[in-house]
Amino acid sequence: MKSPTAFSLLAVVFVVVGVALTFGNDDFTVDEENVLILTEDDFPQALKKFKYLLVDFHAPWCARCKTVAVSLGNASLLLQSENSEVRLAKVDATEELELAEKYGVRSYPTVKFFENGLATDFKIIGRPATEIAAWLRRRTTGQVAKTVDTKDDLDALLKDFDPVVVGFFESKISGSAKEFLKVADSIEELTFALTYNQQLRKTYNADKETVSIFKQSDENRVDLLDPIDEDRLKEFIEVNRLPLIIEFGPEMAPKIFERKIKKHLVLFTKSEMEAFEDHLDALKEVAKEFKGKVISIYIDVDVEANKKVLDWFKMKRSDCPTVRLIDLEGPMNYKPDSDDWKKLNMKKFVQDVLDGKQKPYFISEDIPEDWDDRPVKILVGKNFDEIARDQRRNTFVYFYAPWSDKCKELFPVWDALGEKFKKKSDVVIAKIDATKK
Repeated sequence: MKSPTAFSLLAVVFVVVGVALTFGNDDFTVDEENVLILTEDDFPQALKKFKYLLVDFHAPWCARCKTVAVSLGNASLLLQSENSEVRLAKVDATEELELAEKYGVRSYPTVKFFENGLATDFKIIGRPATEIAAWLRRRTTGQVAKTVDTKDDLDALLKDFDPVVVGFFESKISGSAKEFLKVADSIEELTFALTYNQQLRKTYNADKETVSIFKQSDENRVDLLDPIDEDRLKEFIEVNRLPLIIEFGPEMAPKIFERKIKKHLVLFTKSEMEAFEDHLDALKEVAKEFKGKVISIYIDVDVEANKKVLDWFKMKRSDCPTVRLIDLEGPMNYKPDSDDWKKLNMKKFVQDVLDGKQKPYFISEDIPEDWDDRPVKILVGKNFDEIARDQRRNTFVYFYAPWSDKCKELFPVWDALGEKFKKKSDVVIAKIDATKK
């Protein structure tokens, strides 16, 4: 899901200028997106004044906080253009220590949603502005799908939100419409809309009852025709909610790994190459053929942040372009017989993996001599199956990245867990450095 387009956000800014006064900022400091900047002194006042408040507890030095701040700022603009009751706010948790302590802030960023002063946790990582706004709208209005009656209304929704799931139905008593609303109620992070307007259905070539997913990406629109029931609709959304091919990055990574489809075809390519677009076109053809079975991803190795991914696969920039296929249910890593792009047949490679004809490729260190000396056992690729898949034991494995601050936070907890179960012969507490396997 992408952030709102630059054009749509610019339009929203002009609208916000006209409505900002209705948000009652007289008593608070705000930033350029009209996000409240709160301290211990005015936080209680904000809770009393605003029924709905989404608060970002952040640290100025935190890189992830800066990414989240952009999404929250854009969400604030979207909500203000709708005259929403929700206000967004931020607190520097490194300065407002008592406030952070009061609300259990242990890591950055931590986002809390307050309703009538009562706080609940809000999962923010990986959520773009449109998804944040959709969740807040649903939470505060109880509306799981927006009813649209005109082309202008629907076009505006499609411009600001990506993707949008739209139902075109005969009437409110339609069985398909009831199934649609049931599914919309169960998927809170997506934007849903529906219409019963016959003229609008004709405009969008939905003569029969249809559910369409509109995306601001390669496929643009995908349709599910009658019969429309809950199971078919959920499967349709699961398969089609993401772009056909996905550029890997911090915003998309959580969405990729949360999907039920656990086989991922990864193309490593270089945007600086003349053949870059040709590589993406080739990936797109494979993605069409294996849609619903494999998620197709590309990684631009010319992006500095993606060097860690190359390290994880034990690859160098000079190895690209090439592909790998990851099966997260294994977990298994597959590589083609040849990394020579001219000889690579991606379709055959993927089909061979699905058919069990392609052998997995193992990346592993040697087994440490002291792997079994401590309560938390050290696993590598070469001893993983023997220990983790031992049917006689229940094995809990922590997959971590040694450079990750979030991973480091769990180390003491994992060590304590190992101590607690070290005398249990049928329980193994283990860890594995996922960046080396």
